[in-house]
This record gives sequence, C-alpha cells and structure tokens, in this order.
Amino acid sequence: MKNEINKENVAEELRVLYVAMTRAKEKMILIGTKNKLQDYFINCLSLKDHAPVELPYTRLLNAKTYFDWVTPVVYRNQAMADVLQDYGIEVPFQNSVYFRDVPIKAEVITLSDIISDKMDEMVECFCELRKSKGMTPEKALPILKQGN
Repeated sequence: MKNEINKENVAEELRVLYVAMTRAKEKMILIGTKNKLQDYFINCLSLKDHAPVELPYTRLLNAKTYFDWVTPVVYRNQAMADVLQDYGIEVPFQNSVYFRDVPIKAEVITLSDIISDKMDEMVECFCELRKSKGMTPEKALPILKQGN
C-alpha cells in the first residue's frame, strides 16, 4: 500500500514538473542546489551510456527533488560537457541523447561566485554614488547597507 502511494505521488510530481517545464514561452531558468556536486555527478556516471531518453524507473522513484529528475537527463547531453569536464568527468558519452541539439546552457555557480558578483555590484554602486554625489566612503557605506 505504501509503495503504491509513493508511486502515485511520484507520478503526480512528474506531471507538475512537466506542466511547469512546458509552459515557458521564451526562456526558463532552473536553479537547484546540491551538496557534494562532484559525488553526485560521479553517481550519475551509470547513466552516461544509457540509450533510452527516459530515466530508469528506480531512479525516478528514488529522487528526492526535481533536481534529481532534471539533472540526469541534461547530464547525458553535450550541454553539460564543459561542466562535467570541470569536475574531471570524460566526455563525450555514447548515448542517443548526447549529440541532440538542445537549447540548454548548463553552468555551476558557487556561493563565492554570487558573493563576488554582489561585491562587484556594490563597488560599482559606490563609485556611482561618489561620482554623482561627491560622497566619501564613510557616508556612502551606510547607504549601500540600506540598499538605497
């Protein structure tokens, strides 16, 4: 009984994901987080030569997040090649999905990337404040902290 309920829940969640992904008009951005990403990618290696487009049923049932459904599909396509090579995984793969031309861009963004981008934004904002209002750093920093 519990197994049947789990299968029904998985099927419903797959429908929700399908609907969400097929409604994008121009662009869709999927964002996910994963601890130990390299380990996760290595765990996906068993799929690299998996011929069918569909994922194995057990992988669908064992997924804990949408990320666990989407990533293994994209993982097998050349869109992930640069990312996988950065993690020491050899490509190309020999499967029917790898060479398909798909409009996907995959990249890994780390917390330090986000912080660096935010710092660059703050410095740029500070320079603009100094230039336009003749502010000293002492006056500008409280304004930056408030987000004004």
